[in-house]
Amino acid sequence: MATQKRVLVWSTPRSLSTVLMRALSQLPDSLIIHEFLLLAGWNEVGLPDCPGDWKANLSDMDTEPGFNIKSWKEMYEQPYPGKSFILGKEICDGMIGRIMEMIPEGYTHVFLMRHPSKSITSLDKALSYFPDDVVRLSMQKPSFKALADIYDYVTTTLGQQAPVVLDAADLLAKPAEALRLLCEATGMPFSQDLFHWDQLIGEPPSNWLMPKMMWSNNKDVGLFNSAFQSTCFHSNQATSGAAKEKDAIKPELQQLIQDALPYYNYLYEHRLIIPD
Repeated sequence: MATQKRVLVWSTPRSLSTVLMRALSQLPDSLIIHEFLLLAGWNEVGLPDCPGDWKANLSDMDTEPGFNIKSWKEMYEQPYPGKSFILGKEICDGMIGRIMEMIPEGYTHVFLMRHPSKSITSLDKALSYFPDDVVRLSMQKPSFKALADIYDYVTTTLGQQAPVVLDAADLLAKPAEALRLLCEATGMPFSQDLFHWDQLIGEPPSNWLMPKMMWSNNKDVGLFNSAFQSTCFHSNQATSGAAKEKDAIKPELQQLIQDALPYYNYLYEHRLIIPD
């Protein structure tokens, strides 16, 4: 389809990426591909065995078992006739240890991040359901380094000039300006329709592709509740999960934040500048 536009959003965890995709999914004739790289990782390495029967309360732990990194690349590169916008969102952790050549062809790449003191503390709270071993493995992934590595690959090897880098703080503070600049930079149409969407209760939207396990387990764990229950952009600090300035941050999280800061600062220099 000659007029079809393809955009792939890479993000660090807990950086408002699902909310951003809820907005972009309002584009007419759009298709959202949501975090299938995570499914490929689950199928390849599985979830760790830990003391206790913590998996028993999860609704669905064994769906789409044949999906792998090759399936992921093929999924993104399908033609999808009748769709004007193919919009993917992936957490950059999924590319750790993989060859960058598996990144799908034909996409404009966007990079979304949130200050480590916000995103890392939010992730720690979001994973409170899981055993300590699972949390520790998740928290120790060098997400910000992975995001910077993908950015470097996209700019140097793929030759995408000045890919969009968006800071979640700007998206929250000035969603209209941030979305307008994002759309201009990626060739997507901007409209007021991007600022409101329906709350999700029963099933994913009809224009979303999402791993079955992720959707069913969200009902049990609630990792996406804030995004799925929202209807617009808002800055409700009570539901953001991020540490407030007065909150004490755990020492182990402080170290993770310090490790992430050089990569965050590197990408921050390339961010979209939102006018005052």
